[in-house]
Amino acid sequence: MYRVQVDKIYRGKIAPKTVIFSENSSGRFPMEEGHKYLLFISMEGGRLVVDNCGNSALLSNSDELVRQVALLSQGST
Repeated sequence: MYRVQVDKIYRGKIAPKTVIFSENSSGRFPMEEGHKYLLFISMEGGRLVVDNCGNSALLSNSDELVRQVALLSQGST
C-alpha cells in the first residue's frame, strides 16, 4: 500500500491524498518516497490499484506520454 499525494488528475475522481495498492509479486509497480509518478490506476476489489502492465512510470521519464494524456483528456487526438 502506498499513500500518495495527487498533483493532477486527467480522468476520473480521486482524493488529493489517497492510498494505492500495488501487489507484492512480479506484477507490482514499486514506488519510492520523494519521487513523482504518472500513474494509471483502476478500482479493483474496492481499492485503487496501479496498472503495472501499462504506461505507469516515473514522471521525469514521461514527458511525451503526459502530453498525449493531456490532449486526450481535453477530447483532442
